[in-house]
Amino acid sequence: MSVKCDRCGVETNLDATFFKAHKSFSRSIQTYCPTCRQKQQHSATKWSFLLILGLGLLGLWFLLSGAHVGIGWCLINLFFFQLFLVLTIVPHELGHAWMARLLGMRVFKIYIGSGETLFNFKLCGFESEFKSLPAGGLVVAAHRTIKNLRAKQFAFVLAGPAINILLVAAICPLLDSNWFWSIEPLGNGWQPGLTFFYANLLVLLNNLWPHDVNTLFGAIPSDGKQLLQAFFLSPEKRELRHAAGFVLEAAVLHEKGDYEGGRGWVEKGLALYPDNEALLSWYGVITLELGKYDQARECFIRLLNRKNRQPLMRPLMLNNIAYANALVGGDDLLKEADAFSQEAMAAMSWMPAIRGTRGTVLVAMGRFEEGLPLLHESMSEATSPNHKAKNACTIAEAECRRGNLSAARMYLEEARKLEPSCSLLDRVESILNREALVTRS
Repeated sequence: MSVKCDRCGVETNLDATFFKAHKSFSRSIQTYCPTCRQKQQHSATKWSFLLILGLGLLGLWFLLSGAHVGIGWCLINLFFFQLFLVLTIVPHELGHAWMARLLGMRVFKIYIGSGETLFNFKLCGFESEFKSLPAGGLVVAAHRTIKNLRAKQFAFVLAGPAINILLVAAICPLLDSNWFWSIEPLGNGWQPGLTFFYANLLVLLNNLWPHDVNTLFGAIPSDGKQLLQAFFLSPEKRELRHAAGFVLEAAVLHEKGDYEGGRGWVEKGLALYPDNEALLSWYGVITLELGKYDQARECFIRLLNRKNRQPLMRPLMLNNIAYANALVGGDDLLKEADAFSQEAMAAMSWMPAIRGTRGTVLVAMGRFEEGLPLLHESMSEATSPNHKAKNACTIAEAECRRGNLSAARMYLEEARKLEPSCSLLDRVESILNREALVTRS
C-alpha cells in the first residue's frame, strides 16, 4: 500500500521509511518522509531558539523600562538557561572524545548541533563540525580492536555525562543550597550560577534517560541506554562495532577521493568479517568508483540476495545495481536497470541519489527528456560534492548525445570543479571528444 508525505506529497510503498507525528495543538497524525521530518525538526528547533531570544529581549525591555522587574529577571534567566544548555554541548562531547583517545579509539569527528554546516575546525585537537542549529551533539569514534570492547564502550559513553557531573559539582559550592529547588531567586536578579546548575542538570538527566535520539546518522540510543547495553553486548554486536571502524575509515578516504586507500580498509575489514553488510556495501561502492562496474554489480547482487537483510537494503541495492548496469550498458542490463530503478523510486524517491540513478538509467536508454529533470533535481539537492559531480557528468553526457556540445563542456567543467577525482570525468570527456571529432568530420 502506498503512503504519502503530508508535507511534500512524495509517496512510498515502504511505509517503514516514513514517520508519523502528532500535528501541533491537534490530535491528528501527520505523515512525513525523512526529508520533511528533518526539515520539520529543524524548523521546530529554530523557532524554539527564536522564542527564547525574543523572551530574553522582552525581559531586557522590562528591566530597562522599570515595569515588571521580577518578570524581566525571570525572562533574562530563562534566556541564560537556554544559552547554557547550548554551551554545555561542547564539554559534554569533548568528554566523550578525550576518553575515546585515552582508550586508544579512533575519533573521526565531533559534530555540534544540527542542520547545515557552518564551519569546520580543530577543537582541542579533534576534527569538529559546527552546524547552524546548536541543538545536540555527537562524537563519531570507533574501536581499533575488539579486546575489552564492552568495558571501553562503557567508559567512552560515561565520559560525556561525567563532565556534566563535574560541572554541577564545581558550581554547587558557589550557590546557596536553599536556592537549588526554588524558582524564587530567578525573579530577584541575574542568576548565572543557578541557571548554569539547572542547565547541566537537565543535560545530565536527558542524556542518562534511556531513549533513542535523532542524530545526523539516524536514531541512536542515548548515553543512558548505551550504558545499560554496554556490558550486555553480544559477540555479534561487538563485531559490528569493530567492523564499523573499517567502514568509517573507508568512508573518510572515499570522501577525499582516495578510492584505493578506501578499498584497502574495506578489504582489511572483510578479512575479519566477510559477511558484514556495511563492509560489503562499501566494497561495492568503492569498486564502482574504480571503474570495475561488473565486480561492483556482483557485490550488490550478493547483498540483494541475502536473507534476513534490513528492509531498506533491497531498494538501496536495486538502486546500486541499476546504476552499475547503466554504466556498463547493453540492452539486457538496461532493461534490468529500468525495472530496478523504478522499484527503488517507488520505495525511496525522496533520496537525491535514487532520483539521480533513475535519471542516469533514462539517459543511458536515450530518454533524455525524462532523465535530465531528475538529474538536475538530484544535483541541486545532493550534499556531497562527489554526488553533485556525478550528476553533472551524466548531464554532460546527455547534452553531448543530444548534440549540445557547449552545454556538455560547461557541465563537464562544473563537475571537475566540484570533484576533481570524480570517477566519471574521464568517461564523459572521452565521449565528448569522440562526438566533437564526428561533428568536425
